[in-house]
This record gives sequence, structure tokens and C-alpha cells, in this order.
Amino acid sequence: HPKAGSFLRPSATWDQSRTFLEALRTKYAAIETGDNAAVAQNTIRISGKEAEEVGFEKIARQQAQLHNLRIVVLDDLLVRAYDNTETTSDGLDHIQETCPNITDLDLGRNLFETLSEISDICDRLPKLKFLRLDANRLRDVAGRAESIASASGLAQITSASLDHMLCTGKELETLSSCMPNIRDLSASSNQLGSLDDCDLPCTLTSLTLEDNNFTSLEDVKRLAKSSPLLKTLNLKNNQITSTFKDQQRTESFTLPETIVDVDLAYNNITSWSIINELPSTIPGLKHLRIAHNPLFSSLRSADGKPMTSADGYMLTIARLPQLETLNYSKITDMLKCN
Repeated sequence: HPKAGSFLRPSATWDQSRTFLEALRTKYAAIETGDNAAVAQNTIRISGKEAEEVGFEKIARQQAQLHNLRIVVLDDLLVRAYDNTETTSDGLDHIQETCPNITDLDLGRNLFETLSEISDICDRLPKLKFLRLDANRLRDVAGRAESIASASGLAQITSASLDHMLCTGKELETLSSCMPNIRDLSASSNQLGSLDDCDLPCTLTSLTLEDNNFTSLEDVKRLAKSSPLLKTLNLKNNQITSTFKDQQRTESFTLPETIVDVDLAYNNITSWSIINELPSTIPGLKHLRIAHNPLFSSLRSADGKPMTSADGYMLTIARLPQLETLNYSKITDMLKCN
């Protein structure tokens, strides 16, 4: 709305940001005393019935042993990498001695501004393999590639989630290039419309690009050159309607022959053309999800009678004899005969 606005009291106190270790201790090692302890002991009722907590104290004690933590979730905790002084017990230099065994780290929706901040944390986590950075807003990513590319902390990552970061194709290329050993990458909800300017790592075996703005399979054809080992490609909930961007110019292309699993559910497929072209575009395809496309809600037989979605899926199987599963259902020999 052109006249919308927000009003803040000048005397209002801001939520204070935290260093990585401050957030870690707040989440996993908070000591319950005074009011906090009283709140923790309040009776819990579900549908009028009193519920008893069993075993949570033991879990809390285990989590409080920070050096044993392996999976850590610090999303939405106002985390930043640095504080005003690195001499405190919460400085970067104390991360490795405090929590050296973290393998899975979620830093989504925090206050990081640069990739180097994240790299400085990862450098101090020698066992880190999975990193989630969803909904962080980094600036000048493309301009910092050279200084970050050799960072050991990011280089050890094998799985990463970069959803909701509003990355351009070039920024996604920069972020992923800092993880030369990455195998599984998610870059959903980034408003991506094409990968023409984005070379993803050659080590990728699984790529999730849900909820972007792709309109054709040709939008991701660069994967054939950049990611020849790709096995799983998730394009769910895009706007894909066809194989080619321009139906008048249909220069053939092939996605990586290693791809066996593709998700095209919740797109805008309205004709059989893209399905007929899948064997030549994705020759290794064995597992397909294609439910919830307009094609299957408006099917009609040759004599004009309406057909069900189930009929449409049977026709899909007939057109793609190499499939082993469709929409998670195994395709048996008997089903193929029908």
C-alpha cells in the first residue's frame, strides 16, 4: 500500500544480536533459575488433560554438554559472526574448543551480511558436513569469490541448503563454488528463472530447485556441462510448461544422462509434448513425479469424454516405458500391460 508505514517508539529497546557461541549457549546450555525454572515447571495441559514431561531433563543435560553436540539448530537467533572484542569467551577462537563435533549446522534467518562471516565460523568446525543458510541476506557475494573459495571450513561441506536467499544465478554459482566437495544442494525459493549464467559444482549428485521461476527444461540445460554426475533433479512448484523456451526454435539438448529421478509436480504442464520429449531430454529417467499439473485435470478421450487423473497417469506410463516409479508408486509389469 502506498501509504503504509511502521511506527517505532524512540525509547524501544532493540533485540540484541548474538555471537555464534552466545546463541549456542542460549539454545542448548541455558541454566534454569528463578522465574525461568518456575515457568519450566508449570503444568502442561493438552485438551484439558494434564501431561507429564518424561525424560526432558536428561535430554537437556545431554545437550548442555556442548562438546558432544552433532546437530545444531540456531535459526532465527540474531546470530552474527563477530562481537566488539575477540578476547571474550564467546569469540571465534573459542568455537572449536567448545563444540568440535558439530556435523550438521542450521544458521538460517540470522544477521550475517557477508560470506566471510559464515566461513569464519565453519573454519572452526572441523567435522561440519551439512550447512543450512536459508533466508540469510548476503551482500556482494559475487565480488568475494576469490577470497573465500579456498576456505577450508566451507570446502568440507557435502550438503547445503541455500533456500529463500534471493540469490541470482551468479551468486548461487559463487556460493556453491566455495564448497568444492558438495554433493547435495538446495536452492529453492530464490526467484531463479534460468541457470544460463550459473555453473554449479561438478560434484553435485542431487539438486533441489523448488519454487523458482523456471518455465521450461531448457532453463536448466547448463547442468549438462556443469554437473555431469547429477542423479536427482527437483523442479517441483515452478512454472514449467514445456521442454523448450521457444516452441518455434527447438534445438535439441540433453540433460546429464546420470539423472534418474526428476520431480515436475505442481508445475504448469498442459500438454503431452514435454512428456513425449522426456526420453530424449533425460534419457536415464527412471523415477518421475508429475502430479498436480493442469494436464491431468482437463483430460478428454478421443470421443470427448472426460478422463480421470488416474487415466492420465496410465497414459504417462505408456509414453515412458523406461519408468520404474511414477508419483512414488512402483510400476509393475502387470500395470504396464494394462
